[in-house]
Amino acid sequence: MMIDYFLLKTVFTYANIQVYPILFDNRRHACLNNGATMVDAMTKYFATWPKGQRPLIDYATQQTGKRLGAHTKHIDEKHFELITRETRDLKFDIMLEIKVNEQSAIIAVPYAARERVRSEPLGIDPGNYCYIYEYAQHLQNEVNERKRKRAEKKKLVMMMTTKNIANQNQQESQNIKEMK
Repeated sequence: MMIDYFLLKTVFTYANIQVYPILFDNRRHACLNNGATMVDAMTKYFATWPKGQRPLIDYATQQTGKRLGAHTKHIDEKHFELITRETRDLKFDIMLEIKVNEQSAIIAVPYAARERVRSEPLGIDPGNYCYIYEYAQHLQNEVNERKRKRAEKKKLVMMMTTKNIANQNQQESQNIKEMK
């Protein structure tokens, strides 16, 4: 179920009637918050989630110079750090609503982990997250290889086209000579 751009009171009235957990969206909260602080709003949203189920939030940053509500392509590290610092005492999972999300996740994990460790020891081993970085590198290598192959193919097509044009020109020249 999607509830979009409603005032907090309206969302909670609807959610209480329907008994749905509400997904907090920091970007939408920044656009329309009715004066509620982010932590207060998150606390209210999280109360709609079943006991024992970790709440989930949508995280995104407003893209500068675009329409209200437009996402950035990459994570804004300073903004994400502020959000994690401000919400360090709350327990929730984060879903990155960012176009380049794998690279952004690689950037986000250390910020989120650092803030959580400051509030309570978690025994986070950065080595456990190396697969994310390795997988992102693997994907980037695949992308680069596809780009290289496309460039080679394009170059080959250009060479063949140039060669065909040269052959056609040579053939036309020969035909003209024969006609004379």
